[in-house]
Amino acid sequence: MIMKKIFSAGSMFLLMCLIFAPGGCKGGGGGDNPGAAAPSAPTDVRATEGNRKDRVEITWSAVNEADSYVIYKSIDNKNQFRAIATGVVEASYADTGVTPNRMYYYRVAAASGSVWSQPSEPPTLGYAHTGPPPAPVAAATKNIIGKIVVTWNRTPQTDSYKILRADNSGTYAELAFGLIDPVYEDTTPARDTKYYYKVIGVSDIEGEGEAGVPVDGISLQDVPLAPTNIIATDGAFGNKVEVTWDPTPLAATYRVYRTPVDGETAGIYTRIAENVTTCYFEDSTAILDARYYYRVSAVSSGGESEHGTQDEGYISSTAPIQLIAPVNVLATNGAYDTITVSWDAVIDAVSYSVYRSTAIDGEYTVIPGADKIGTTNYNDTPPQLVTHYFYKVTSWSVGELVESKKSLATEGYAMPQLPGVPGNVAASDNRQDGKIVITWNASDRADTYKVYRSDSVDGTYNLVASGLSGMTYDDAAISVGKQYYYKVSAVNVSGECEKSVADEGNSVLAVPAGLAVELKNGKDMVLTWNSVVGADEYLIQYKKNLGSWSDLVTVPALTYTHPNVAAVATHYYRIKAVNAYTSSSFSGEVSKYRPW
Repeated sequence: MIMKKIFSAGSMFLLMCLIFAPGGCKGGGGGDNPGAAAPSAPTDVRATEGNRKDRVEITWSAVNEADSYVIYKSIDNKNQFRAIATGVVEASYADTGVTPNRMYYYRVAAASGSVWSQPSEPPTLGYAHTGPPPAPVAAATKNIIGKIVVTWNRTPQTDSYKILRADNSGTYAELAFGLIDPVYEDTTPARDTKYYYKVIGVSDIEGEGEAGVPVDGISLQDVPLAPTNIIATDGAFGNKVEVTWDPTPLAATYRVYRTPVDGETAGIYTRIAENVTTCYFEDSTAILDARYYYRVSAVSSGGESEHGTQDEGYISSTAPIQLIAPVNVLATNGAYDTITVSWDAVIDAVSYSVYRSTAIDGEYTVIPGADKIGTTNYNDTPPQLVTHYFYKVTSWSVGELVESKKSLATEGYAMPQLPGVPGNVAASDNRQDGKIVITWNASDRADTYKVYRSDSVDGTYNLVASGLSGMTYDDAAISVGKQYYYKVSAVNVSGECEKSVADEGNSVLAVPAGLAVELKNGKDMVLTWNSVVGADEYLIQYKKNLGSWSDLVTVPALTYTHPNVAAVATHYYRIKAVNAYTSSSFSGEVSKYRPW
């Protein structure tokens, strides 16, 4: 009896420790050996946050002196932690007693025999998650040569990731899928082009989640090679040193450097120009007859190249003056027949030349009649209208007549005059085929024609046909017997001319054809006839023997049965077509004799 009471008391003490005392039994240990040292509390305790839908996985760093572990759980991160597992021998535990999408807090204690450590601090949050993965938060690089690196945060309940990409069109296409690590290197984009990326988490069970917010990235160009064939003029001009070089692949701009001392030996180069977009530079700051050494580098979004090989140049006090190229060169767009090119006057220029090309980077040739002209504008009659042309202008100096460099290109085009108003518009009358045919004469400069229709001569004319290449149109969308009015206009790339003078037209109902009568059942006269275009119904007239015609019936069908006609008599029939606006003439009569 005494031993039973002792056991019962110990059991109650242990239960109280498991439920209410997350630090284990106070004093550093419990069980049969209260004097033993307690192991250290586990560290680096982690719990999964939505990675699984039916469990929370807890892990921790193993404690050397421990032979097992105790797992505690709470739903409110207060002191009501309860032991949910004892005797755990591995440094991990899967809690399957969870409700998805509910938060739990965990602590772990180490046990050596019957002596437990204090539980881990602080409590560790964990939860299970159901439904598709949440949208990842992504980022994309803008500062790497040759690629864009996309990174994102890991998301719960996600087994893999997929990436979508779009360019400026806004259309996304799948770029990669089945990605495990939250990073992807896109090595396929065009350089210096902005791309947009979306990352989607994928669950093997729940499927795809929502796409994250798009992020943009840019792949930089490779660093260009150093420019080649750098040439500086040796006294060719009295007002500048002209430095030229060959185009460098991948270069967006160029930088020009200069030193007054031979740079190969002791010269220190100073940058005198940057963001140069042409393959030449005019140095007008050099001192007359002083010699300089020039170098050029190429620049892309990826960086600056090495300097090209230097070349010597100077301004000669005895050389001719070369003026600057004209600026603010403009060409008109859309004027009739002529493109007007204009520019600002250049100081000391005595004349100008105008060059034309069909492509901005094409070959420019002087326009006949526009070489060394004394004005700052020129009216060009281009070889073709509606075609875009490109223009450059040069200036000429006094004396030796030295020509400047060509100006920046400008674009212009000319349009043809509006077409003439179509003449001799005629709409047909009294056609019996349910349509009105409109005809007209051809207009100068017309590409196509439009036809308009109204119910009255001074009414509103509505468009009934457009894009017509010929000079005739069949209008079948009419009510037969109704009067209509028509106007025609001509159209080309410049627009639409005024409408023509109106003309009146109509269509009439044809006389029904094919009227026939047949005696059926010995007493009924069955009439049949052909359809008339535009007819809503048909009026049948009747007479017997030598009587007078009278209206018999109006029917919408193409047949009628006249029942129980008189015997020993001849029965006569005729018919006409009818609609809301008009009626046709009567057909010829047909007859049938009933003998009995």
